[in-house]
Amino acid sequence: MKKLLLASLLPLTLASCSDTAESPVIEITGFFINDNPVDYSREMEVLPVLKVNDEVTVSLKLDGNGEDLNTFIVKEEQEQLYIEDFQLPVQGVSSDKNFTKLEEGIVGFENGVRQVEVTVKARVQSVTDEDAILSFYLFSRAECDGAQQEIELKTEEVEEASFIAIGR
Repeated sequence: MKKLLLASLLPLTLASCSDTAESPVIEITGFFINDNPVDYSREMEVLPVLKVNDEVTVSLKLDGNGEDLNTFIVKEEQEQLYIEDFQLPVQGVSSDKNFTKLEEGIVGFENGVRQVEVTVKARVQSVTDEDAILSFYLFSRAECDGAQQEIELKTEEVEEASFIAIGR
């Protein structure tokens, strides 16, 4: 009888995540290329093609959706980008080296942090046939799925112009 009762409560327990705790949210609030003042965050479909040494600056709002934030991770899938810098809040980031490893793109948060803004700078270091994909992952302390946001960046090689010197 206990097994039957537990089996009938399991679906309610699993579904309770959607009723009491929502998954965290990643919102792109700014997207800039090099020193250009144009903010592409609302028009990601019109991003220009990037070349080697182009720098992208992405501002993000991380929201635990009513729950404390746990971990934020930045990954580059094709190894075409180099994560140059994180701009993080002064307070709220865990200083524990087991949770925060900036060189690996991992930021851990202290208890009580539910919403924060971060900025990530990445530089195009190589170009391949595939687009560069910058991925962000956010996990809260709730028993829910994390959030994922991907930005697909078109890249191309710049052909070097060849010049022929003409004598006078």
